Amino acid sequence: HGLIVRDYIHYLVATKAESPDKFQLFKLSKMKKVEETYKKFQKTNSDLSAYFKSNASGFILIDKPQKIELTVGGPLASLLSENKLSEDQIFNWEDGEMKWAEISATVYISFDLIHLLTGYGKWAKVKGPAVLIDEMGKQSS
Repeated sequence: HGLIVRDYIHYLVATKAESPDKFQLFKLSKMKKVEETYKKFQKTNSDLSAYFKSNASGFILIDKPQKIELTVGGPLASLLSENKLSEDQIFNWEDGEMKWAEISATVYISFDLIHLLTGYGKWAKVKGPAVLIDEMGKQSS
């Protein structure tokens, strides 16, 4: 149903045959064998977005969504112009050369978000909220 990557560790979000309506995380590096048990995609009655919001992965650092404000440039601006951080993301180019953009979005502060922003270094300038700036400081120290 999904794949989570955190610090080079890959987790599969899947269900078991005996509990098809219960999502679980499986560390890919621990898997020795995989068998196909369903020929078609197996639907579940569970809500995947609710599963992630429950923080089962432990990746969410702040339990309520926060409105973040960023100035992004270069490859990060290109990435976020095509891939939204959230449904309410607002993306505005700062200049006619499309090098820098202002972004606001309501998101969960998570390890993944911090990893994304710190991974782009000088191309990500976080304006707020303070809690995101603080968490980024904790992760980089």
